Amino acid sequence: MSIETRPLRLFLLAAQELHFRRAARRAGLTQPSLSYQIAQLEGQLGVPLFERQSRRVVLTDAGRALLEGGQRVLEDLDRLTEDVRRASGQPRRMVLGYVEYANLPVLPRVLQRLRVSHPEVTLEVRELYTAEMLAALEERSIDAGFGYGEHGRPWLSSKPVVEGRWVAALPPGHRLGRRRSLPLAALAQEPLLLFARRINPLLFDDLVQQCRLAGFEPSIVYQPTQLALGSELVAAGLGTLLMVSYNLRSVPPGVKVIPLAGLDPTHIQIRAFWRNDQSTPALKTFLAALPPQPLRILSVGSRR
Repeated sequence: MSIETRPLRLFLLAAQELHFRRAARRAGLTQPSLSYQIAQLEGQLGVPLFERQSRRVVLTDAGRALLEGGQRVLEDLDRLTEDVRRASGQPRRMVLGYVEYANLPVLPRVLQRLRVSHPEVTLEVRELYTAEMLAALEERSIDAGFGYGEHGRPWLSSKPVVEGRWVAALPPGHRLGRRRSLPLAALAQEPLLLFARRINPLLFDDLVQQCRLAGFEPSIVYQPTQLALGSELVAAGLGTLLMVSYNLRSVPPGVKVIPLAGLDPTHIQIRAFWRNDQSTPALKTFLAALPPQPLRILSVGSRR
């Protein structure tokens, strides 16, 4: 009797979350599908791995044993797979997760360093939102990525690479265009443009909540997935774009970009993420190419 790797990986997700719905979401499955896979694994082992309670699940003694040993088994298998591919002469690959909307200035430098230092490695950049990037790292389908937040997973390492702050891009001739900074409350009656929530639910929800704390419900008229479209909509007078200062390198003529005051946190960071149990030469080069301190971009077009 042997355990297949996919049910084991799904078990580890559920064991870390202790919540089948959240684990299923991270795995890209429905909850019934994940529950079925785990039930099959329990049947194969002949022991229950979870104790189902009214509102939560907890690990049994057998589940805790499988959690402890299963992670080691998968790590060993991943290392063995890499060794076998290297020995067979198969092309090596490094996959990075990246949100295009973030418009990170560090990415070209990182890719260039990797290309020069490891010409034998095929580089692939995937468009992944932060939650997808973290799930892909956990499933080992990517090697590293860039995303928002800290996330505090014990198997995950991170480093801040870019820092910015919230700004408002105002249409040409806007009544607030001469201000040096703006409180959120000043935008209470404005039609607003904000990135599509699926790009970064945490950051989106945080800004909406801060609008509510400022005393108004934001009137979000467009949620673009591409920054170029957002800035063009502003130039056409269709609304005020709320964004982080590192997102745009330039704006259309007449558009005014003004810092937003009084938001918490004051600065927003994008971080590089990678698994702390990986140590390939390409990953070491990736880490060496990151800036020693986060690149501060506090206004559109600035760097320091």
